Amino acid sequence: MPAAGICGACCLTAHGTITSPASSSRSATITERKRAADAAQEARIYSEAIVETIRQPLLILNSVLRVQSANHAFYKQFRMRRQETVGRLVYELGNGQWDIPRLRALLDEVLSKDQAVVDFEVEHDFRGIGRHCIVLNARKLAREGDREELILLAMQDITDRRKGEVAVRQSEQRLKDLIEALPGAIYTTDAEGLITSYNPAAAEIWGREPELGKEEFCGSWRMQWPDGTPLRHDECPMAVALKEGQPIRGAEAVVERPDGVLVPLLVYPTPLRDASGEITGAVNMLVDITERKRAEELAERLAAIVESSEDAIVSKDLDGIVRSWNKGAERLFVYTPEEIVGKSIKILIPPDRYDEEDDILDRVRRGEHIEHYETVRLRKDGSQVWVSLTISPLKDARSKVIGASKIARDMTVRRRADEHRKTLMGELNHRVKNTLAIVQSIASQTLGHASTLDEARDAFGSRLINLAKAHHVLTRESWASANLAEIIADTVKPHAGGENRFHIEGPDLQLTPSAALAFAMALHELCTNAAKYGALSTDNGHVAIVWAMEGEGDERRLILHWAENGGPKVVPPKHKGFGSRLIERALAAELNGEVRVEYPPTGVVCTIDAPMPVGQDG
Repeated sequence: MPAAGICGACCLTAHGTITSPASSSRSATITERKRAADAAQEARIYSEAIVETIRQPLLILNSVLRVQSANHAFYKQFRMRRQETVGRLVYELGNGQWDIPRLRALLDEVLSKDQAVVDFEVEHDFRGIGRHCIVLNARKLAREGDREELILLAMQDITDRRKGEVAVRQSEQRLKDLIEALPGAIYTTDAEGLITSYNPAAAEIWGREPELGKEEFCGSWRMQWPDGTPLRHDECPMAVALKEGQPIRGAEAVVERPDGVLVPLLVYPTPLRDASGEITGAVNMLVDITERKRAEELAERLAAIVESSEDAIVSKDLDGIVRSWNKGAERLFVYTPEEIVGKSIKILIPPDRYDEEDDILDRVRRGEHIEHYETVRLRKDGSQVWVSLTISPLKDARSKVIGASKIARDMTVRRRADEHRKTLMGELNHRVKNTLAIVQSIASQTLGHASTLDEARDAFGSRLINLAKAHHVLTRESWASANLAEIIADTVKPHAGGENRFHIEGPDLQLTPSAALAFAMALHELCTNAAKYGALSTDNGHVAIVWAMEGEGDERRLILHWAENGGPKVVPPKHKGFGSRLIERALAAELNGEVRVEYPPTGVVCTIDAPMPVGQDG
């Protein structure tokens, strides 16, 4: 029994000690308490480590708002020490710098309403660190039993963030103001293409103000491609850029304004992306190229004018290097553009005239214009050509002389004309003198041999008329030459009568002016004598005028026969008359020729033999 009682009331420990049930219960309670205390201590250490590790300033306040503890971030942020903080009222911290009305309102709300306050912003001037914006979060800490309530006050300094936000807003406003002020047209859309903003320049190009958030891709009334093909708004470059997610640089399009005006544009739509790369919208810049198009059209017209000009138009730089070459230059100088562009203009200048080009370039550098500068230039084959040059300086957008434009006009024809004119003037002067001498001789001889005044007047008049006819033939040919057949025809015409009065035959022959006048005068005298005394004085008489060329080269001679037939019987004269002497004198003086007059009974025969070497005829 004792054994059984011992077993029922006591326990044997591992070391053989006998304990009672009451002692064992007390031991278990102490152990649990110890474990709980250890756990609390571990939790406190763990919590303090977390609090100290947090980079945001933290304060733990008691119910009367005295600081129970603060973390390292608090001391660092506000430049305070532990002994200046723990145990003090929060409003006394930093010589009252935390006595902030908005902080009082926050803590009163936490204490009175037993609730947390989230993201309460306070902006204040703090001693030592200046003005800062702080976000406060406060809540009560739940505690078991009757232990005093605590308040956790967490702080986040958002001063830099606020400054950044202000800077961003200011930057956005400046950007907006800049875009508004830009002369270039700019507008934006959202990711779907709805227009979200535009500046006045864009509205001016469109000729209207689109409704934001409702119109897509472009604010114009209508659009078309440069070739005039209609362009739908959902096919425009902005729509393509948003659809493909790629910027488009310098696409060309034309917008039509409500007033019908067409505005050619270059467009630069660019998608906008957020930090993750998602498209959030797009911005487009519109460049009005109306003036450029007009300039291009003008340039094309000018180029067409230059290219179609008969004159040679060439441009060169200040070193004399050819930069452009038109068709007129190719025709005049024979060089193709490929053969001369990039080479010195001196390829066209005779070596003895190089100084001309150096002087021209110096004058061009000074901005001078050079007009009607006549000189000689070289063709591709080395032949020379007279040209008249007009040279103007070429200037860039800053009015700096960068080269010269040269127009060269072929003066060869004019120079020949001038030389011919001078020759004609000399010839005319010579002919006038000779003609006056002939007139003087005619007058003197006619008046000296005429038996009556009427006879003198008639003879003198007929001889002047014949002389005038010869001059007329020469004038038709610009006094270069006269056709012998024409001279004969005009001379015998007053005496022709019937169709068979004259037989005229001979090769085509051009006579020099002096020879033409001599033949005209000689033939006139023969016709006059025949009309008075020979074959032309009767109805049945006729005259044969036949000529031919004999010999070659310098030995060549003109032989002309005048043969009368069918007139009165011819009796040789006892002395030479004025007509015979005029014939001999005219042909001998002008042609160095020989005249033989024979008087057979059937009619007068006159043979004119004049040298006509090659090169002396017309």
